[in-house]
Amino acid sequence: MFKFAHIKYNYLRGEKAWQLLVEDVTDLLRYMEVTSGADVKDYFELKRRTKKRIHLNTKLEMFRSLITSCKTERKTCIDDLNIISDTIFKPKLKAILRGKKLLINSVGGWCWLDNERMEVLEIITNDKFVYPYYSEKDIKINRWENGTHWYVRIGNYDMPEKFIEYDDAKEAGRKYILRNNYKLERKKV
Repeated sequence: MFKFAHIKYNYLRGEKAWQLLVEDVTDLLRYMEVTSGADVKDYFELKRRTKKRIHLNTKLEMFRSLITSCKTERKTCIDDLNIISDTIFKPKLKAILRGKKLLINSVGGWCWLDNERMEVLEIITNDKFVYPYYSEKDIKINRWENGTHWYVRIGNYDMPEKFIEYDDAKEAGRKYILRNNYKLERKKV
């Protein structure tokens, strides 16, 4: 089961967000099990796009920056993937082993739960790894300045597809929400 916490950030003027709540090593391993494949896929997408000089999204830019700034010798793709693993997994594991509870957002950013600066409003459990409650108001349709394609962002998720028509992008966002909003078990804190 995955636990999602609805967090109120008192230090950010009361802003609220849903975060994955990771309370122990088992939770962390479950999270890594469902996301590590995506990291490997993103890494190889980075290699493909870099070779063809295709625009990189934020996560791919982060991987590129991470790998190129690393001081250790890199000879193979396995070396690169080890660097990514060390940077993404090990700090989370160290925090868990120090007794911290982690909050992980839908794009992989994380922090530990700080009860003085944050308030847990609600916890929801789900057997599927799906961040709760996106609605049409969370769909953002954007286009680069002087660009020809529309891009869809839902919450913190960037859909990989490009759309020529604005209405097609909006409809793809609606379909994504319908397809991915599962009924979740609610637990009040």
